[in-house]
Amino acid sequence: ARKSKGLLQALQEKAFTRAARIEVFCENLSWGDLAKLVAVIRNRIALGVKADIIALAEIPYVRGFRARVLHNAGIRTPEAIVSLGSTDFIAQKLIEGSQSQDEIVIKREWRAAKMILKGAKELVESKLQRALSLAQDAAASVQEG
Repeated sequence: ARKSKGLLQALQEKAFTRAARIEVFCENLSWGDLAKLVAVIRNRIALGVKADIIALAEIPYVRGFRARVLHNAGIRTPEAIVSLGSTDFIAQKLIEGSQSQDEIVIKREWRAAKMILKGAKELVESKLQRALSLAQDAAASVQEG
């Protein structure tokens, strides 16, 4: 199983590199829409998840399994995690998803829930800052014109 995991990671890295090259190629030819599409695929390759859980997998400490557990619990976005306000629900769902009552696993999932909430807050704040910056740039260009 170890060899196949290493092979899968190598293939994932190659696919990511090729997608990045194709994205740059499209940008150089001014094919903006195709470049954006390839960027979405490249991001999905990098995260190694299905499209429905990409938003969750972008949060630190959330990868495929945890993203799927949260998604199945009705949490779909970093904003949804932030709106929970505490780690209780997150930890509960992660522990249920682990299907273990081992004390070490429970502690690990509680720590992960804290880091996931923190990461989601940082990600949402970053998105808000980018949106604010874009809005300010747009307002400035309208005022100049």
